[in-house]
Amino acid sequence: MPLKWLMSDRRFTYWAKSGLLLLAHQIIATEGVIWLTIIGTLMLRGFIRSLHESWMNSSFMKAMHLIVTNTPFFPVQIALGAYLGWRISHLGWRSRTMFWVWVLPGAVLVYAIVALPTISRWSTAETGPISHYLGWGCRADHQCYDQLMITQPFYTSAAYSLGAACAFHKCKAQRQVL
Repeated sequence: MPLKWLMSDRRFTYWAKSGLLLLAHQIIATEGVIWLTIIGTLMLRGFIRSLHESWMNSSFMKAMHLIVTNTPFFPVQIALGAYLGWRISHLGWRSRTMFWVWVLPGAVLVYAIVALPTISRWSTAETGPISHYLGWGCRADHQCYDQLMITQPFYTSAAYSLGAACAFHKCKAQRQVL
């Protein structure tokens, strides 16, 4: 009997829906952005390989590898995260939970900086925690994947939240004009 009352309660329904929306947006903002970047990069590499095999060792491909995996500020992933936040907000899947998807990855990043010198056991980087997680101290080419596991999800989720916030404020401003 108490379970039936709980399920019919509007507050429970509201919180359950909000929790599921937050989980969905969290997955899209972190893993979704990362996997879309990986798939897009692989498709671009396949396309370039189909055009001309020798272009696979070109300076363009080396620069692409550097930008996608070895740059500590992950510009491609941030741009894709902001675009997805903007686009999903415009498609009508808008929710205020989109603004909060950066909190969990941010807490993990802060914990890692404060408490964990490194997660990758292969890491040979002898740098401070700020440089290790936010700078050039940990790079994938040196078998240090801490930034890919900790920092990148924070950046993509923060960009997703900012993209959603910009779309929200633009829609709000357009409604006020009309």
